[in-house]
Amino acid sequence: MEMNKFERPLRNRKLNVLINRLDIHFPAYQAIWEEFQRREAGYRGEKSVNYYLKGLSSGNHFIFHGLRLGINDVFFQIDKLIVTSRCIFAIEVKNRAGELHFDKSFNQLIVKNNDKVERRKNPVLQVQWQSEQLKYWLEKHHFPNVPIEFLFVNANDKAILSADPGYEIVFRRSCNSDCMLQKVNQFSRIYKEESLSPKDIRKLSRQLLNRHTPLDQNLLEEFHIPFNKIKTGAMCPNCGTIPMSYKHKIWTCANCGFKSSNAYLTILEDYFLLIKKSINNAEFKKFANLLSYQVAYRFLASADLASEGKCRGRTYHPK
Repeated sequence: MEMNKFERPLRNRKLNVLINRLDIHFPAYQAIWEEFQRREAGYRGEKSVNYYLKGLSSGNHFIFHGLRLGINDVFFQIDKLIVTSRCIFAIEVKNRAGELHFDKSFNQLIVKNNDKVERRKNPVLQVQWQSEQLKYWLEKHHFPNVPIEFLFVNANDKAILSADPGYEIVFRRSCNSDCMLQKVNQFSRIYKEESLSPKDIRKLSRQLLNRHTPLDQNLLEEFHIPFNKIKTGAMCPNCGTIPMSYKHKIWTCANCGFKSSNAYLTILEDYFLLIKKSINNAEFKKFANLLSYQVAYRFLASADLASEGKCRGRTYHPK
């Protein structure tokens, strides 16, 4: 049973908007693009793992996606969390291509792909640390002592996993996505007694969802991007051109001729993701490349937004 909706991470969405609205010659553009590609590969890997998670019994397994929890301002994130009455599973998902070799001597992952060799953090040790943090989190919130198992799941079908001889934690705690359910069931059979009652599980589910804190960073500050370097106006959903021109309640793309009557919704979404969580009439007029305050007001009033203040001091924000 899925307890929260699986969706594209907030940072991925922000990076996508930034890439669309930033000139490719800006110094940080390449680094932003590469991070976006890495994160999107991870998102696709997690999405593919969801297919196998559907094979779990819907009434006995409670699945959480991408939970980010904090202990005294130290945050940890678990890609997939499976709660059962007998134990809990913390799962780290990677979507790496090529040959993945676990080096026991230095507890690291060596990735060979297209004649390129890279050293990466050991995902098995990463998820082990996450499971330890989860244990502390459960203790802090006064939940019963429940066994926590951890797994690294590789979601790339073409990747080859290997490890140094005797690296038992890797052999025991890692697998390809098509073997994930087998691993989960294997660990589940170890525990005969229930550690969480139905009431405990309901309480834990509420706490996990309420305490979930998505990473929300201002990318313009992070990458030192001045506001005047951001392309303003509506982006054509057909060809990606910015800006579209506005006339007589219609946005038109000069590049491909595509027309839209509700491009203002995407403009607002991009603004809230990239700039800040609130907007006033003057800010929207400027960011949407509109010539009239009255037109800007009509669009803001017709959008499904909450508002505060009156007249010129009114601000709008997502509900």
